[in-house]
Amino acid sequence: QGTTIALENYARTPGGTLAEVLGALSRLDSPALRTNLDMGNYPNHSQDVVAAIDALSDKIVAAHLKDKTANPADPPAPLGTGVLPLAEILNALDQLPQPVYYIFEFRGAGDPVGGIRHSLAYLKQRASKP
Repeated sequence: QGTTIALENYARTPGGTLAEVLGALSRLDSPALRTNLDMGNYPNHSQDVVAAIDALSDKIVAAHLKDKTANPADPPAPLGTGVLPLAEILNALDQLPQPVYYIFEFRGAGDPVGGIRHSLAYLKQRASKP
């Protein structure tokens, strides 16, 4: 009791589209099953992230924060360095009535610590705007 399981829309795999995530949540119909919205994976299925946020709304308990390049094969990018409409995505998440855990997601290669620092600076700059 009190445990929540968050289903992620994984990239380029079965179960990753909005319809599949909504279907799983509906079929299982449990208050313990919610979703971890991965903002970088819906575009890999040619789907709009803001539309997914609107459709999933109260089912979202966490979100993977990252940006992405135009090449789907590239690893996640620090916030503000890619092509995602971050202002719209973050505004949509901010409008949700429930708390949402934000989780940076970077692969181990490259400079993940630098990516986290850059992404934190991006969020701080965003938060300081009126």
